[in-house]
Amino acid sequence: MLLLFNAINAKLDRLFKGQDVVLGNQKTLSKNQSILYRKLDTLERLCGERFDALEELLFDLLLKGKPGPVTFTILGERRVIGMADQIQFSVNLPAKAAPDVVSRELTIVVGGGEPDVRTLGGDVLVVEGLEGDQDATVELSLVDIDDGDNRSEPSTASGVLLDTVAPPQPGALAIEVIGETFEEPEPEPEPEPEPEPEPEPEPEPEPEPEDPETD
Repeated sequence: MLLLFNAINAKLDRLFKGQDVVLGNQKTLSKNQSILYRKLDTLERLCGERFDALEELLFDLLLKGKPGPVTFTILGERRVIGMADQIQFSVNLPAKAAPDVVSRELTIVVGGGEPDVRTLGGDVLVVEGLEGDQDATVELSLVDIDDGDNRSEPSTASGVLLDTVAPPQPGALAIEVIGETFEEPEPEPEPEPEPEPEPEPEPEPEPEPEDPETD
């Protein structure tokens, strides 16, 4: 009986020691979990700060940036009596600077005159029906506006309305026969006369011999 009691006490001791180990492991696990939770909180805070910084950077790049370059194209020429020739042109706009751009504001100044401010849709890329005096300066300014009424930096350009349009092609050419001219043949030239033969020179007379008795 005593042996049985001792065996039971030994098993109970081992069981209690095992429980103490389990409790110790649970405390260690709980401590590690607390450390892990604190690290996760720190990581979540850092990720949030990074995402906020990226969002602000994207906002600066897309919403606060200015649109691409603005250009214009000479299309034609219109002659006005008593005035300078009018150069017809169109304005070419770049793609919108951000996906939430809902409108665009284009300002056109020709020859230093009054600004022509036009409000356009966010997807408009070409503005036609424009004209100005030949050799006048054109100043352009484009601002993109998003759905929060935020305005981008203006994209500007300038140039001169030069006459680069060639005149139209002339009409068809035609040939009209109006008469006929007859030309008489030239007379054949008369043959040149043969030259007369030159006379032969007369022989000189021989000298007479001297008479020796005359001496």
